[in-house]
Amino acid sequence: MKVLFWTFIGFDRHTTSRHLLSAMLEQLCIAGHTVHILQKDTGGSLPAIPESISGYPVTTDVMPFQAADKSDFISRYLTELKYIRACRKKITSDYDAVFVQSNNEAGFVLRAIRKKLPRTVVTFNVQDIFPDNAVYSGSIKKNSPVFKVLAAIQRYAYRRADHIITISEDMKETLQKDGVPSEKIE
Repeated sequence: MKVLFWTFIGFDRHTTSRHLLSAMLEQLCIAGHTVHILQKDTGGSLPAIPESISGYPVTTDVMPFQAADKSDFISRYLTELKYIRACRKKITSDYDAVFVQSNNEAGFVLRAIRKKLPRTVVTFNVQDIFPDNAVYSGSIKKNSPVFKVLAAIQRYAYRRADHIITISEDMKETLQKDGVPSEKIE
């Protein structure tokens, strides 16, 4: 099977998700799948393809990325949308499955995938419940118009994904309360 693995990090530097995503990629390769990674060029010094999978049939597109100031919520969101727009050009019709890393713009990501790959199986990895995490960080207010729009965009992604994987039972329960069918979540 040919898998598109769309990340919202760059493997060129250490991040909190790098180890987990590298392990997932390694397991896909061990299972005999061919993987193509879409990732950010964050200017780091590490190889774009992690050493643990460098001997497998893995390719990558490393997209230029200029990070916004972490304290500027709007600029960060817009910067991620630019990244998605650039990645859309790299999505071709020859993938059997797509894995999408947790991100705050998932509705736009799923829309891009479904436009080019309407029948491809999509797995969305949810590590943070957005926009709830933005409320907890003080970036937006719960039930504000901004919150409602951002929540609707995320729910769009939940509806369009075939599978959703989470990192905890409480996240699974939160997604179920938001209307995601339990059989879709692992």
